[in-house]
Amino acid sequence: MNIDTKIKQRMRFDPVTNVDRETELLLRNKIQEVYPTRAITGEEWGRLADNSPFEWIIDPIDGTRPFLCGLPVWGCLIGLLYEGKAVMGMMSQPYTGDRFWSDGQIVVLWVFRNHENEDKTRSYASSSYFTCNCSKIC
Repeated sequence: MNIDTKIKQRMRFDPVTNVDRETELLLRNKIQEVYPTRAITGEEWGRLADNSPFEWIIDPIDGTRPFLCGLPVWGCLIGLLYEGKAVMGMMSQPYTGDRFWSDGQIVVLWVFRNHENEDKTRSYASSSYFTCNCSKIC
């Protein structure tokens, strides 16, 4: 694994690895296959602009330092904006097998352990953080 550091104010060590970069490229490619006209902004590769009102936001490994240390407190974040407002988001934690998802109406937790769905899907009441119902615009 290759480890570099990003230059950020007030941060002495903000690591980025080839795993961060390659994961983001994989996610970008998959999104572009299905939604070729949508904008994409990623933490490692910046913005791929388009005139679309939709914009995907990607943080391939949120918590690179814990990832490097083998701690289970990192995840992959993917969000979708419509006209600058959050309409959908997902956090996947491959190490623990947890996945959180919301479309502004419900929040869902999927639990996958040992590569099997333990059928512990739970829905929670809507959070006021998301203000737009994606099913009305997608």
